[in-house]
Amino acid sequence: TVKDADNKTIDSGFYKPTYSLGDYVWEDTNKDGIQDDSEKGISGVKVTLKDKNGNAIGTTTTDASGHYQFKGLENGSYTVEFETPSGYTPTKANSGQDITVDYNGITATGIINGADNLTIDSGFYKTPKYSVGDYVWEDTNKDGIQDDNEKGISGVKVTLKDEKGNIISTTTTDENGKY
Repeated sequence: TVKDADNKTIDSGFYKPTYSLGDYVWEDTNKDGIQDDSEKGISGVKVTLKDKNGNAIGTTTTDASGHYQFKGLENGSYTVEFETPSGYTPTKANSGQDITVDYNGITATGIINGADNLTIDSGFYKTPKYSVGDYVWEDTNKDGIQDDNEKGISGVKVTLKDEKGNIISTTTTDENGKY
């Protein structure tokens, strides 16, 4: 029985649950696409989150340990894009059977279905640096072989080009013919 003097209001609170998506960006020193305990995170990597229509809805950067996370997300499918850090190359994607430690690619799909998804990883290895150089000498006997008595030539301009013929770098031989 409800009397006129009774409080007839009933309050109730509802909330829409939200979830997180993210994980880790690491330096894959052995280039196998799988996180090893000894492999460290890469800080400062830009990570972009896109909705199911491809619209960017958030960006972040990895923390000092290589971790990142997007919070406040609803159930659904998302795309995570990792910007390749300067001096690095993306490692081999989907190498292992364990989604918590293998590399998902520089673009990966993350699905949230009633729980956080902290399995979207990205791995990179340091891009190897190479050098080209040696020696320019006067081949006095014209046999194409550098003999001990054949001296280097100084001041020769040496040009390095890519496969399309574009100049990448130039240098000049030193006083001993080395470059």
